Amino acid sequence: MSYEEVRREIEEKLRRRLKEELERRGLHDDEACAWLRDEEALKKVRKAFGYATTLGVEVGFPLCGRDRKPGDFVYGEEAEIIIEERKCPAGVPMTGFFHVHPETVETNWLNEYFSTSDLFNTFLRGQKGYTECIGYIKGGKMYVKCFMLPEKEELLRSNIPRLVGRMMDLVKRGRGLLVEELARKFEYLMQKVEKGVHVCVVEVK
Repeated sequence: MSYEEVRREIEEKLRRRLKEELERRGLHDDEACAWLRDEEALKKVRKAFGYATTLGVEVGFPLCGRDRKPGDFVYGEEAEIIIEERKCPAGVPMTGFFHVHPETVETNWLNEYFSTSDLFNTFLRGQKGYTECIGYIKGGKMYVKCFMLPEKEELLRSNIPRLVGRMMDLVKRGRGLLVEELARKFEYLMQKVEKGVHVCVVEVK
């Protein structure tokens, strides 16, 4: 076999091994963002960005059913939103949610990340496959970031709950820290959490 053939064979084996591992865990790198492949869903996402930036409040909707179809719009406050299952069609379960942070990341660096309260509440659900998504604006571009909840037992075995707890403590005592120091510590912890829950990011065009 040539060097190129050997290289391709090794790469294929690695891809298969990674795929098998993800399937064993019930996760796929892009599955949490799969609902964004639907053009109608993207249209609703773009509208949510428009409403949020115009009104200056968080705007979002539940993700409904197995295919995570967008439900009805929900309008929150500047930094808070409550999305309920009744915003899905009757009889269709809520399987996740999406909401937009109205301020740009340049204005508020926290807007690029999931809030600790959102993470905590999602983890409490313990529902495998439950999908949490946020929208944010960075560098003049719109992005959606999602993750899908793994099995509750797997989550509890990981260090993710501990990391989220550390972030919550950091936010509580953050007033005593310089903004740069708080941002650096928070981002360090959040990036570890995002890696653990297999976050995906999609630019909305």
